[in-house]
Amino acid sequence: MLEHKRIIVTGSARGMGLATLTAFVQAGARVVGMDINDDAGRQAAADANALGPGEACYLHVDIADQDSVVTAFQAAVDWLGGLDVLAHPAAIQAGSMASDVSVEHWVSNVCCECSRYDDYQSNRVPPYEGRRWRLDH
Repeated sequence: MLEHKRIIVTGSARGMGLATLTAFVQAGARVVGMDINDDAGRQAAADANALGPGEACYLHVDIADQDSVVTAFQAAVDWLGGLDVLAHPAAIQAGSMASDVSVEHWVSNVCCECSRYDDYQSNRVPPYEGRRWRLDH
């Protein structure tokens, strides 16, 4: 079903992103994994490639930095030759107990996540510039 699909997975170094990357490669897709953790991201792509039959590569991205997102997405689309699917499990984590997170830090994280979603939806991130698409289809 996913054979030869071209997919970007953000947050691919661990957790849901790692599981998503691995599952897509095992299903035969060509996948670009992206994360801020370069060592773990490269290892995740290598491990997924070992499982095959699809193919993965890794690119650095900082989802809190729009320039980083645009640069990484353009490089991914170039490597993939297009894009069929975007899986965006990446998140900014506080790295502490929820009860210890300040309101300011929580708002900062939520605003960043919402602004990246808005970038994708409003077509400011290649390859979606000038194209309308919806996540609920």
